[in-house]
Amino acid sequence: MVDKLRKAGLWVWANKERMILLVMVVLLCRQVYAVVYPPEPEQEASLPLPRTPDPADLPPEVDPPSPEPISGLRTPGEYVNLYRKNPFWYYSTRSEGATGSDSDTLNIQLLDIRVAGSRVTARLKTNAATKWYVKGDKFEEYQLLDIDPEAGTVEIYSESKGTQETLQKQ
Repeated sequence: MVDKLRKAGLWVWANKERMILLVMVVLLCRQVYAVVYPPEPEQEASLPLPRTPDPADLPPEVDPPSPEPISGLRTPGEYVNLYRKNPFWYYSTRSEGATGSDSDTLNIQLLDIRVAGSRVTARLKTNAATKWYVKGDKFEEYQLLDIDPEAGTVEIYSESKGTQETLQKQ
């Protein structure tokens, strides 16, 4: 019996390099198999989509605020205030402490406002001409924004100044 153990021990000792090589080849094959056939990724539990609560289900002390309109925009879809005054340009607006000069005053006058059916027109006098204009007309360096026949005023946008002015009937 001792002779058989000694013979097995000598055989293991003589073939130890081959056995280590065999174990390393088996581990290498296992790694190659894991790279070629990767395991399926685990599916994460999907969260349910949030839903808005029904206002009738809410207690009376919880009252969601109503959306308020953005100040400065006149009507939905009118984005003129976004490009009229460039906030990234130093000279986009004039400071309030600027000295008054002839360039600060508008060279335009409101002479008359006329209502004909559903059409409202305003007669404006500029340096170049005196004409009737409707809401939205662009002329010279101005644009007629609004006409209020009850108050006798019009709102004018001056492209040169980049401001909106209100003119009263004289």
